[in-house]
Amino acid sequence: MSQSLDFSLPQGPPRKGPRLLAWLTLGCAAASLAILVLLLLRGGFGAGPARSSEPALAREHLRDVAQDLEKRALYREAAEVWGEYAAIPGLEPADVAEAVFLRGKNLVDAGDYGPAARVLTEYEHLDVSQASRRRAAELILECLSALGKEEARESLLEAYTSFDARPEGIVLARVGGESITIEGVRKQVAAQIESMLRMQDAALTSEEAARRAQELARERLESPETLEQALQQVISLEVLYREALARDLGSSPECAEAVKEFRRSYLAQKLIQRSVDDALRSIGPTDLENHYKANLDEYVEKPAVEFSVQKFPTEAAAQAALASLVDSDFQKGAGPAVQGEPIPGIGRSAEATAHLFALDEGKAGGRAIEIGGAWYVFRCDRKREKRQKSLDEALPQVRADLARAKQAEAAEKLQAELLAKYTVDIVAEDLRKAAAEAAAETGSGGDESGGEESGGEESGGEESGGEESGGEESGGEES
Repeated sequence: MSQSLDFSLPQGPPRKGPRLLAWLTLGCAAASLAILVLLLLRGGFGAGPARSSEPALAREHLRDVAQDLEKRALYREAAEVWGEYAAIPGLEPADVAEAVFLRGKNLVDAGDYGPAARVLTEYEHLDVSQASRRRAAELILECLSALGKEEARESLLEAYTSFDARPEGIVLARVGGESITIEGVRKQVAAQIESMLRMQDAALTSEEAARRAQELARERLESPETLEQALQQVISLEVLYREALARDLGSSPECAEAVKEFRRSYLAQKLIQRSVDDALRSIGPTDLENHYKANLDEYVEKPAVEFSVQKFPTEAAAQAALASLVDSDFQKGAGPAVQGEPIPGIGRSAEATAHLFALDEGKAGGRAIEIGGAWYVFRCDRKREKRQKSLDEALPQVRADLARAKQAEAAEKLQAELLAKYTVDIVAEDLRKAAAEAAAETGSGGDESGGEESGGEESGGEESGGEESGGEESGGEES
């Protein structure tokens, strides 16, 4: 029986077979290619085992994935991958720190400020450089600002972002595991010195005052006794601060308000100081000379008397000794007596100053003068007449006077610029109302109209003020 072969193409469902076969073939080829690539990456044919490179491949893979997610603005996902990367065993400390930082940064970019701050506090336990810690701290500050927790900045940084966890320098003491280094003590002392320098010398810029303060602090702490005293002050402040935090004083509303007010005042002073520094840097020799010539009366050497003195406990003892006093009995004064100024080593006495200026050179007074419960006999050794100082002699005073003038000018200019920049509206009616309420509370505003009238009578106020000032002046002369 003969059979014919059916060469017709199958229809419909029977076509799935060849497609499946094709996909299987393609999958096998891909698998073979992957195996070949893996062999090549491991060192290829006959290169021996290369399992040690597998962790490196995994690290690079995670890094590439994290960076790719960052580029695509998938910050939360990138942060998660960076977390996996930081958890890989055997990573170098610097690589762990970098991964922690990038994880926190991606959370910040994603707007997850709370989790970002918590992640970045891991720096406390990492072996990283001071610069790396500061970078993480700056990001923590950004998180706190975004969360509206300005008052928590100091305490959080103190608790979690310890810059001195790996102290650089000689450690003098440890308080609760926190190292106090000699650099830290010098910094505290320098801050105190700088404050005094700024009050004493108006011509110093911020940089000059800071540099000079650091030099003086280093010199002062060369003595072991002085260094120990300064260290005890730092320790005392540290333990008080820690105990205050332990008692939760740092989270009180009063503390938050005080920190806010300090920050406002500090930033305002910093802005003013920048303007003042610019003004001080602009002072040149010509400015100093012009200021000197314009204010010659300010730079004169006042009349003075160089004197010797003998002190007695009572008037009777002074009178008894007057007849027998010889040159060897007198002691040199601490400095020349100047009109209008206290007598060096003795004190202020208009009578004694007038008495000294009335004496002839080399002559002693024929009477004793009482000052502060003791009796003095004076001798005039040499008189010094009034003299105009040269610019070189008066230069420190000229520089200080001009610096003060420049400071006032800079502050006024800055104030005018800011008042023009920012809209300021004073509500006069409410201002008067608030003043009246305050006066009523203190009991001084019973008769408001009477208070206003007396304030309006300017001439009466000036006359009474003039009489009072006159009384003060006469009192000063008598003393």
